[in-house]
Amino acid sequence: MLVDELDDEHEACAAALATLAEARDAAALRGVIAAYDEHFAHEEQLLEEHVYAGVGASDGGFSALAGQRKSHFGDHARLLASLRDGLTSLPAGGKLPGAFVSQVLRDFEAHAGKYDSTYAEPLAAALGTVVEAQ
Repeated sequence: MLVDELDDEHEACAAALATLAEARDAAALRGVIAAYDEHFAHEEQLLEEHVYAGVGASDGGFSALAGQRKSHFGDHARLLASLRDGLTSLPAGGKLPGAFVSQVLRDFEAHAGKYDSTYAEPLAAALGTVVEAQ
């Protein structure tokens, strides 16, 4: 990506996911939830301020940005809901099913590819941190 502070948060999410893949327990899942909560809140705040500013003040016509905002933030909610559902269905001391953990990992990768790649350049430009794409 192009925004260092969000890149750092993505790395923290990836580290929490790696711990989840290894431990497959409630503590590791709580770590992913905490990393996502922090990252998603910060990302949404930056996007609201710098990319989606004024999107809600539309005249009712079509807005690609409004649709992007709604689906992006909705995917954040979906990812967190899935993690919380996994946590509530986990028996005390139990291990998360491998299929669940695999889906969590795939969901994070898919989210980054589908949503995060679309805002990197506009947000970096708005923040004045444009660098060459990697």
